[in-house]
Amino acid sequence: MKYIDNSACRINIQDGKMSCVEELLMFPFSNVLSGRMICVAQTLKEHRDMQCMLRAVSLLSESDEEWVIQRNVLGKPEVWQCGAKCSHLLVSNTHDGGMHIAAAYRSTSAVGLGIDAVWLPRLRQRGKEKRYLLKLAARIAAPREFMHLEEKAACESTEQFRQRVAAHFSLKESVSKALGTGLKLGIGYGFSESISPRQIEVIDKGLDIRLPAERGIQQCELLGQVICWNGFMVSAVVWGTSLLCENQPGNNVS
Repeated sequence: MKYIDNSACRINIQDGKMSCVEELLMFPFSNVLSGRMICVAQTLKEHRDMQCMLRAVSLLSESDEEWVIQRNVLGKPEVWQCGAKCSHLLVSNTHDGGMHIAAAYRSTSAVGLGIDAVWLPRLRQRGKEKRYLLKLAARIAAPREFMHLEEKAACESTEQFRQRVAAHFSLKESVSKALGTGLKLGIGYGFSESISPRQIEVIDKGLDIRLPAERGIQQCELLGQVICWNGFMVSAVVWGTSLLCENQPGNNVS
């Protein structure tokens, strides 16, 4: 699995009482998508996920129009304007390790967008070595996926395997957000519609993603990618049809 060491553009923002550092993250697979995607990361002292998502949407739309972010009954954020849902504008967000990260995607061919981040220092705490990481992998990985992870654990360093497990978990979170269901991680977590992480199989080569046949979305493309950025493993997933630009190679976006 290849992780891209992402270098981002840093911007200092002063907005009244709000002061933060903003960076624009680049996912290389956005270069072959039929639409346009932008990802914004902000360091903030307070919980401002809506503001971060609005910032991503405004940068993507390159306009000062008034956008509204609303969450549906499953908690999925949606973009609205003048009382109407903007189906061509998708948004997703995550927060961990003192960062808020939001992504926006503009396309008529996509129906779902998901983004997630795992703060690696949390997985570097004492006691979270390979044995712990393997137990975590067993809880979240599909059977064939776990067999592959066991093989990697035997030949990789602890840090390499830590990043691998973090990437798999982050991708599963992003897939569930793109589908609009969220992950079911245990009793009291998720909705009845939520999907188990073990129902999402992350295939190492090309970061392909497979879902159970009963989900009925195999006719759609599900494109995912992971970047290693600033102590985070950040993943993005786009779900839809005809996502790749014409005359581009296949959807291996590793």
